Order: sequence, then structure tokens, then C-alpha cells
Amino acid sequence: VMGYEAATYYAKFEYDVAELTIKKEGWKDIDENQSFLFTVKIWAQDGTKEFVLTRFKVAIQGNGSVTIKGIPAGVHYTITEDSSWSWRYNEQVATGVLNPGSNSVTITNSRSNGKWLGGDAYCQNHLKPYLQ
Repeated sequence: VMGYEAATYYAKFEYDVAELTIKKEGWKDIDENQSFLFTVKIWAQDGTKEFVLTRFKVAIQGNGSVTIKGIPAGVHYTITEDSSWSWRYNEQVATGVLNPGSNSVTITNSRSNGKWLGGDAYCQNHLKPYLQ
């Protein structure tokens, strides 16, 4: 016997996956129930923006966060705040490449418009002390 025996080897292959946490900061207390919408685009690993793998919207309430799991590692992403929805806040954009494991992006902006509808419909509520 030469010391060699028949052997069977098994290999388990798993994709390198990533998760992306989007955190929102900068909202004002007066907008406590304000939701912010973001468009997330995941595009090719070679950085070709013309080849979008997927695109979707996420909503974050106040200074909250959302985590997206199961994204292939190595792809590029672009996160754009939907300014037509949360138009009172400055629009922000974030881009990057997802590494295997956890990735995090913080979107911070400020309230640029203090009034609804340009302030033309503003009226002081004189009944507020009497309402329960």
C-alpha cells in the first residue's frame, strides 16, 4: 500500500453577499411623522451605470433606518432622496461599492423650506388653547 486511498471531497460555494443600512438624520421635531423616500439603484460590478441590476424605493420615517440584505458584494450603488416627496428638505445623494458583510450610509440634510405651499396658506390657529 502506497498510502493513497480513494477520497471524495465536497465543496460548498456561497456568494459573497452584502447588506446595506441607510440611516436618515437631520429632520426637525415638528416633522415627527415625516417619511422620507429614497431610490436605490444597484448597478454592475464594473461600474457601468448603464447596466442597472435592480432599482427600488425605500421609506424611512424620521431619523430612522432601513437595512437591505442579500445584495451581491462588489456591486455599485446610488441612493437618491426623492425631493418631490420630502420637498422641504435638501436632496442628498450617496454612492459607493458594497463590500462583503455590513455596509452603512448616513444621509444627513437640513430643512430648507419652513412653510407648506410657499406660506401663502399660512394661518395662526387661535382656537388651539380651547381644543382638547
